[in-house]
Amino acid sequence: MKFRIFIPTAEDVIRDDWKDYEDILTVKYNNKDHLCKIYNKAIEDNINENTDCLIISHDDIRIEDKFIFEKLEKAFLQFDIVGVTGQVGECPPNPYKSWIHEQNGWNSGCLKHTNKEWIDKYGNFNQCIFLDGCFLALNLKKLKGLRFDEELPYNGLHKYDVDFCINATIRYGLKCGTAGIWVRHDSEAITSNESMNGFNECIKYFAEKWSWPLGHGFNYIRNKADGNNNQKIRS
Repeated sequence: MKFRIFIPTAEDVIRDDWKDYEDILTVKYNNKDHLCKIYNKAIEDNINENTDCLIISHDDIRIEDKFIFEKLEKAFLQFDIVGVTGQVGECPPNPYKSWIHEQNGWNSGCLKHTNKEWIDKYGNFNQCIFLDGCFLALNLKKLKGLRFDEELPYNGLHKYDVDFCINATIRYGLKCGTAGIWVRHDSEAITSNESMNGFNECIKYFAEKWSWPLGHGFNYIRNKADGNNNQKIRS
């Protein structure tokens, strides 16, 4: 398989850990750009270049796994979109929360945080309904017309990953899942009131888009889509 790693970054220099991979592609990025538009352009560009797998990573993720490509090839035998952490099965009855950091028994995968001495183990590697957008590997040969939602508010900085995975599952019939890829996360995500306000904006848009009322799990929107004859999109 032909792999490319795509990292939107505000950094002016190439980090040492990026130099370990020949197929790293970085793009200058700031929060005024819509993240989903940047991701979608990378998808289109790499489809045109016959890339098999596009890995989308945050710039505060350090990829420290020398066997990453071998692991992804194996994971793609089961899944079309692969992450390091995600949520399995029927969702708990509150899609409004930051789900992945809650030890609620619904989570999958693991992630090392730089500011912690331990590894956060969320659960067994498994098929998921959501994946955390800090690291997403996309099998471009299976992606069909699936793209990130460029209408998300706050320049698409929050809930783009959950929306993308729901779309993949319901409308495109694709499978999302986690794999044991060793990466390290340098940040703790939401760190300011402004970012929290943006997070809430995205949640509101996301919940309204999918008609996902508080108190209903993932099967609610799956059944609603089926009831509206929203058939899966075929290639």
